[in-house]
Amino acid sequence: MAAALGVPADSLLGAGEARLSRHRRRKADQVDLPSVQLARRLGDSTVRQFIARGGSCRALSLAREGKQPLSAGQAAIALAVIDES
Repeated sequence: MAAALGVPADSLLGAGEARLSRHRRRKADQVDLPSVQLARRLGDSTVRQFIARGGSCRALSLAREGKQPLSAGQAAIALAVIDES
């Protein structure tokens, strides 16, 4: 919608600089979430098992970088793989 109107998306959402700063801080805090730590515990052999069970390589990569935590389903797969190894 913002592109069609030729305005920044933030202007449609009413996001001021303070709100964006809070969002950036929240994103930075995600680095220490348990699912991010869990993703980092998967080694090379367990990553293959994670993907074979339906885990997402992209989700794992983003979690390892601290950009996005694993979803509950992805975390459950990672836990199962780690428990078996």
